[in-house]
Amino acid sequence: LEGSLTNSPVIRAGLLDKIGNVCLSLGLYEEAAPLIEEAFEIRVTKYGQEHIDVAASLRALGMTHFYRGEHDLAELKLADSLQMLEKLHGTNHPLVSDVALDLGVASFVNHDDELAQKLMARSLAIRQQAYGKDSREALAAMLFLTVLENTGGRTNPSRVEELGTLWDAS
Repeated sequence: LEGSLTNSPVIRAGLLDKIGNVCLSLGLYEEAAPLIEEAFEIRVTKYGQEHIDVAASLRALGMTHFYRGEHDLAELKLADSLQMLEKLHGTNHPLVSDVALDLGVASFVNHDDELAQKLMARSLAIRQQAYGKDSREALAAMLFLTVLENTGGRTNPSRVEELGTLWDAS
């Protein structure tokens, strides 16, 4: 992509974003960072500060920071993405759930268990409403919430039971 598609910034940004996210999924965090950052810059230039693609880039930047161990930066970018998605799609959209779960995990790693629990519970509620109580999407959110609620000396046996029931159903 270097030097190409300069006359098609939207396509260039989309490709940079996709390749950057593939790099993230492969654990190539240092390789992903400049791709995702460039996609973000192009999108902000093209669309301004508030657009669904800008929110996607903010989420990708947040996850890049998260995987690189930069948890404070991850929380900031993910919170910005979440706020933008809420404004663009409302508070109960599946994309809001996805970013809320990412931010919840980042908050948990940053030892803000109260915020993490709120975000994960919110993600679970949205996913149950959007996809159904027995969906794989709900299962993923419940798994994270169950881990949070059963670590650090906390126990929530009913959540473990609920997770087991959902696991069996899905």
